[in-house]
Amino acid sequence: MVTSLITSDKYKDHITGPGFPESPERLNAIINHLESTGLSNELDVVEPNRKDKSFCKLVHDDEYITRVRQACELGAPI
Repeated sequence: MVTSLITSDKYKDHITGPGFPESPERLNAIINHLESTGLSNELDVVEPNRKDKSFCKLVHDDEYITRVRQACELGAPI
């Protein structure tokens, strides 16, 4: 079995504000660590597809996905 890493350079555009752990720097640190240790060679790196919700459904239930989609449509912070 192969572990997939679902990632995109677009994720670096997600700026959550000061003090929040999710940041472009954190994503860069993770990717750099995976590459420097060779672990990236053991991963199936997958570029997400906005139209394919199957990846989201592997880890989130339909209610959560709907709430996030509605919040995004309203421009609400998540």
